[in-house]
Amino acid sequence: MRKFLIAANWKMNMYRQEAFELIRGIVEQTRLFSSVDIMVAPPFTVLETVNGEIQNSHIRLGAQDVFFEESGAYT
Repeated sequence: MRKFLIAANWKMNMYRQEAFELIRGIVEQTRLFSSVDIMVAPPFTVLETVNGEIQNSHIRLGAQDVFFEESGAYT
């Protein structure tokens, strides 16, 4: 049976400390979720921070793409 995938695409609106606190909470709250796959796609500016916090967890890391417009929700 296939697992469901829960994916979260974070927008470019948080600082490193905020990302650290958020991913720590996600890791802790989803520790017992074995029936679903979990993936987060944080902003490029905090990829390293998030990657460091998910190393010993079941959470996978994704990355966002870019768009040629100056602003807007295009990713």
